[in-house]
Amino acid sequence: MDISENMLALKMFVNLRESHPAFGAVKSRGSVGLPCVVINDGEKVLFKVGEELLDAVK
Repeated sequence: MDISENMLALKMFVNLRESHPAFGAVKSRGSVGLPCVVINDGEKVLFKVGEELLDAVK
C-alpha cells in the first residue's frame, strides 16, 4: 500500500502501526516504521527489504 495515495491508506497504516506489536521497537526509537512490508494481514512485518523479504514469501 502506498500511504501517499490517499487518506484512507494513511489511516490504515497508522492504525496498523499503533496496534501491531512489531512496531513497538520502532516507536520506542521515535521512528515512523517506513518502509515496511506487511505479509498476510500482519502475520509478519519486515522493516528491511531484501533477502529477508525473499525468504518470507517462499
